[in-house]
Amino acid sequence: VDALKFLKKCGCDMTTAASDGATPLHAAAQEGQVDALKFLKKCGCDMTTAANSGATPMYAAAQKGQVDALKYLKQCGCDMTTPASDGATPVYAAAYNGHLKALEFLKQCGCDMTTANNNGTSPAYFPKLNGNVEIMKVFEDSDCPIPFVWRVDILLPIRNAFGGMPVADVALFVWVIVVVMDACHIFASSPALLLLNNATSKEGEQSHLFSYPY
Repeated sequence: VDALKFLKKCGCDMTTAASDGATPLHAAAQEGQVDALKFLKKCGCDMTTAANSGATPMYAAAQKGQVDALKYLKQCGCDMTTPASDGATPVYAAAYNGHLKALEFLKQCGCDMTTANNNGTSPAYFPKLNGNVEIMKVFEDSDCPIPFVWRVDILLPIRNAFGGMPVADVALFVWVIVVVMDACHIFASSPALLLLNNATSKEGEQSHLFSYPY
């Protein structure tokens, strides 16, 4: 804060952003410097200013798990649900980076725990992918739909069934099965096979030669 005060006395603009659009507010929020946030607010800084990515100081605090900064920004009336340009909310940022305390605080404040980003990925996806049991419990206690994660729901059970086979080997094993099954499906629905079936059908039967499966 002393450095900020000195820079202000020198006539420095307290709102000048970096090339990515991040302001001193973003830096203070990321580092959990509540006193710095208070000083910048006193200097008239907009507490909701977004960076080029659409991330607000609230988002920056959630991304780094800075609960004290989140609390102060809430006191300032900042929206706790404003997403970045990719649709990721502060809840998503906290979950993605594994910040349990920040996530619990956002939940207590009534934030929607299910809001997905623009790609449709829910906040619960990465905690499940990374095996973060404590964070997953927060989502389960909120009655959030738990997303399907191919690696967790398919590969890991197979890996465990084969006594700890490396995940890469499990992926290859599953891939081979899928390819074989797909090949069998293509053969079963091929025109040649359908012609053969038609040729052996009884005379007078209705032909389904062009009834290809979709």
